[in-house]
Parts: sequence; structure tokens; C-alpha cells
Amino acid sequence: MTDEVVRETRALAARLIDAGEAEIAFVGSTSIGAGNGGAGLPWERGDNVVCYLDDYPANVYPWMDLGRRGVETRLSRRRRLGNVTVEDVERWWTKKRKLVSLASVHFQTGWRFDVDRIGRFLRERGILFCLDGIRVSGHCGRR
Repeated sequence: MTDEVVRETRALAARLIDAGEAEIAFVGSTSIGAGNGGAGLPWERGDNVVCYLDDYPANVYPWMDLGRRGVETRLSRRRRLGNVTVEDVERWWTKKRKLVSLASVHFQTGWRFDVDRIGRFLRERGILFCLDGIRVSGHCGRR
């Protein structure tokens, strides 16, 4: 792949998700991206991350690996397979919650989560939101 193709692709990806070009990184897989991102955050012993029990493994295992640094990963249950709602996320909230990791669409059921509402809830509480958007990346242009 040429440098020009990489630049063009980065620009297109940034425009697709309304980000800056400098915010776009190309990695080999979702788990590598989540692992690298998670490893670069300023964790403190006792911080915790929540994922949901039925998520794709690439959205769970990178966070579980942070246990070596004293970070607890909690696998939360949902009321309905593959459908995480803002009400579910509200039930997961604690003062030590640092990050919530979700996929935008469940890999088995196809449920598309209300990530705008979930994101607002988390932002209002200062909780980071790692969102795996791979299953909708071609469908999430500007509204």
C-alpha cells in the first residue's frame, strides 16, 4: 500500500466518523486496537472496566488483560441476549468505573445499540466509552 493510499483512506475514514485524520489509526484487528488503546490509558489500581458477558471476545479479552495492572474487568449481564440498553449501562455504573466497552451491533443477534444515548450517559459521568463499530462502519455516515 502506498503512502498516498494510506493518506486518502485515513481522510475518508475520518470523514465517515466525523473525526480528525490524526485520530485514525490502522491496526490488524479490533483486539489489537482495544489492547493498544487500553494499555495507553492512565489506570489506577482499583479502576474497573465493564463489558457485557455475551460480547465478541475481541471486546472483552484486551480489557481482562489489564488485570495485571490492578484493573478489574466486570462482565455484566443484560436483560435480553445481545441487546444492551442505556438502562443496562445505568445499572453498571459505579464511582470506580473508568471505561465501558461495547460493540455497536451484537455479533450474534444483530441488535444495534443506542450508542448515542449510551455515550451521552457515560460522558455525563466522565466514563470513557470504547465502541467497536466494525459491523456498522459502512453505514454510519453523517446524519
